[in-house]
Amino acid sequence: RVRAFRLEENSGAGGEPRNRGIREAVGRYVMFLDSDDVLERNACRNLVEAAEATGADLVSGLCVRLHKDAPVERRNEWYAWLYR
Repeated sequence: RVRAFRLEENSGAGGEPRNRGIREAVGRYVMFLDSDDVLERNACRNLVEAAEATGADLVSGLCVRLHKDAPVERRNEWYAWLYR
């Protein structure tokens, strides 16, 4: 269910690896995560259910930015207006 691909060299950006992933995809859904992303429990299931219930071409979960380098750890919703 999960396959990994390695590019010959680091492109320095996310576009090239994502495009490769889309070209290689054989399933119904494609999901991208970066190395610093964390998914909540059942996130994938919830996203698939949302796509199937609404017929949406694209679904996304609420993104929360965690600022661990601040004196006090802060969390804030990233582009919260997109999810209203």
